Amino acid sequence: MHVFRRSSSRADVQGSRMPKRRSGDRDGFRASKRRRRHLYLVFDDWLWGYSIRKVNLSSSPSPSGSSNPNDGDGDGVDSPNNAFPAEHLMPPAVFRVEAQRGFPQHFTAAASGSKIIAVLSMRNGFEYRPSAPSASIPVFDLRRRAFTLGPRPEVDLVTPIFIPPGGRVFALSADSFQFQVLEPGSGRCGREGQWRKLQMHPSFKREFSVSSYALHPDGRTIFVSTASGGTFTFDTAAAGDSNWTEHGRWKLPFAGRAHFDPDLDVWIGFSRRKRTKGHLCACDAPRPDDGGERRPGWKVGKEKLFSEDPAEKHVGATLVCMEGQSEFCLVQCVSREDGCPPGDPLNVCRPCRYVCRLTTFSVRLGEEDGLPTVGDSRRVRCYKVPETTSGFTLGQPVAFWM
Repeated sequence: MHVFRRSSSRADVQGSRMPKRRSGDRDGFRASKRRRRHLYLVFDDWLWGYSIRKVNLSSSPSPSGSSNPNDGDGDGVDSPNNAFPAEHLMPPAVFRVEAQRGFPQHFTAAASGSKIIAVLSMRNGFEYRPSAPSASIPVFDLRRRAFTLGPRPEVDLVTPIFIPPGGRVFALSADSFQFQVLEPGSGRCGREGQWRKLQMHPSFKREFSVSSYALHPDGRTIFVSTASGGTFTFDTAAAGDSNWTEHGRWKLPFAGRAHFDPDLDVWIGFSRRKRTKGHLCACDAPRPDDGGERRPGWKVGKEKLFSEDPAEKHVGATLVCMEGQSEFCLVQCVSREDGCPPGDPLNVCRPCRYVCRLTTFSVRLGEEDGLPTVGDSRRVRCYKVPETTSGFTLGQPVAFWM
């Protein structure tokens, strides 16, 4: 039986003693079910749109950017403990999507199971352009290596967040809240399930400013916190009848999305506080029906996982949950200013360029203090971002572990 803990009432301490790693049959079950997965990155680096690139984190990147020819496992050449590794070329694109580049409101991508959904906007520049109900969007099935067509969302998605519980994709945006059931397509051009509009909470309509969100370990309840304060829940199992519920007048401690780790029995994400930017945060998952009287307990780790290279400037980052025991990947985009070549009489400065830093690590909770820590598990590899990529997509990197 899963046990949920209430937090301490002390808000400044940020919670109660964090749980320790659990062991048992779960590890054996995971090992038996484990299949090889990869990291998929999305960039608007194509002349006519976006590219989806596959990175094999279990193999050594070659100077050309591709992994081992047989895509097999390898020892890797990642640098440990946030060191400064060599830069490699980005692996070639596995899919390309034609869409207007340079503006994040024109293209978004979601993933569920083995499918990546390329959600194209109905906007032309900043002007809204309605489309016919039969208009379609591409859906890529990685397991079947197939391309199908799916229907557009009911309402154009603007700066959405996607949450995929139980084979469905829920999209919460500035304009709407809707979901889609991912059903297998029939035939070569089979269509996916239709999108369905749901009711939004009035707080989202007044000001869409979601600061953090997470899926509860029950696999059905979405937790969302707003920048103005307050956490709301939505029961996806009763999507047709359920409404948003204000859970409490406190905010989740994360910046963006958090992931539940069943081995540690906590949500894991990055701290939303400026002074601990780039530090991991572990937070208890409260019961959806506990009334929200007390904020859950959380603790912030001491290690900074973001790049500390003075020559690099942070642009954007996202945290990806991987398979295995508390394994994660930090996808961080940074800009590098190489400066002027030494001894150059013309003082010709090189322009700013972008680099994608992939940091893989395992999380554990300290035995004494319960703080999340990665120890010496960090491994860093860097990829050169194609020059045609815009800064808009790098500010909010899109990455999937599939």
